[in-house]
Amino acid sequence: MSDDNLPFLYGRPVRGEHFTGREAETERLRRNLLEGVHTVLTAPRRLGKTSLVGKVLGSITADPSIRVAKFSALGCRTPSEFLEAYASAVTRAAPDAIYPDAPLPFDAGANVDDVLNLPEALAAREGFRMVVFIDECQRRPSGRTGLP
Repeated sequence: MSDDNLPFLYGRPVRGEHFTGREAETERLRRNLLEGVHTVLTAPRRLGKTSLVGKVLGSITADPSIRVAKFSALGCRTPSEFLEAYASAVTRAAPDAIYPDAPLPFDAGANVDDVLNLPEALAAREGFRMVVFIDECQRRPSGRTGLP
């Protein structure tokens, strides 16, 4: 049987008509994000976490008072690389708040808490809410699990 005859997509994130079911999970995640609840989705790869988050983020970004910062932690091999990817995603999500050619708000000796609190600080200063989505942080190339 050819893959062309299968009624569903697999192996990559799905959108639109290809995303079906999961109404309860979609609503719970949406509510958590809108209420500022830190949420971690865990499951083996290829079970639809990215698709679920994509659907929810698509529904909340229609609100101009919400900014979404997203990045993949898969290539982050050190805590410094993670912080750089994190801060870069946050600054891209708030281009009005930080000038694009401004230096990132940290250097190698920066306070980690200052970097991690950047979304909250920007949101408070500029009057918007920010959601940070970190994809592929369950297993890094080193084989270790969790965040750097």
